[in-house]
Amino acid sequence: ALGQFQPSAAEAYFKEQQLPLTKYRGFTLFAYGSGVGPNDIFFFFLDSNTAAFGHRSVLEQLIEVRYGGEESLLRNDSLFPLINETNGRGLVWAVLDPIYARIGVTQLVPEAAQFPQANDLFNKIRALTVRVEADTGVDANFQAVCATPDEANVFAAMLQAGILYRRYQEDKRNPDLAKALEDVRVTPRGDRLDVRMSVTEETLMALLRRATFAVQM
Repeated sequence: ALGQFQPSAAEAYFKEQQLPLTKYRGFTLFAYGSGVGPNDIFFFFLDSNTAAFGHRSVLEQLIEVRYGGEESLLRNDSLFPLINETNGRGLVWAVLDPIYARIGVTQLVPEAAQFPQANDLFNKIRALTVRVEADTGVDANFQAVCATPDEANVFAAMLQAGILYRRYQEDKRNPDLAKALEDVRVTPRGDRLDVRMSVTEETLMALLRRATFAVQM
């Protein structure tokens, strides 16, 4: 996150409120939760204009990069070109590595994971890029980087079938979501699978009113 921060003021506040924090190589890591759970999220300030957040182990790796103890992302031949390609091309953008790409695709279209060949295909996804633009509505673009053009084609057919099945499921219980899914476009482009979705402001508000995006506990 980029902005204008006051690290010393944040640390003073955490100490005053007796909130959990920890030190690592001179940096102060602030905990969102208890600070002891394996899935707790921390954040810290690289400087007064840059903050980073994530699991503690990942943040410690990030700090180690600055000290030469871990390999820099600049040397990652798989992800860094995708970051250059995606950076700045959306209000929200992200590049996910293979592990998080598989998680992202499964969450995007969970029905696709039910196909017999899905697990093997998901394990071969090399990355996933995400770009989101928002004006009066939302335009989202997802690109899965596959191992081969043939796998991108199979992946496209599987996702299209999954989306069609989801539309059928939601037609009665959530017609606004069914309408949004109707406008999803899945297109294989070489070794990539391009997924585009546009949602009008009216449809987006209707989906929010139905708590469509709420996490099921």
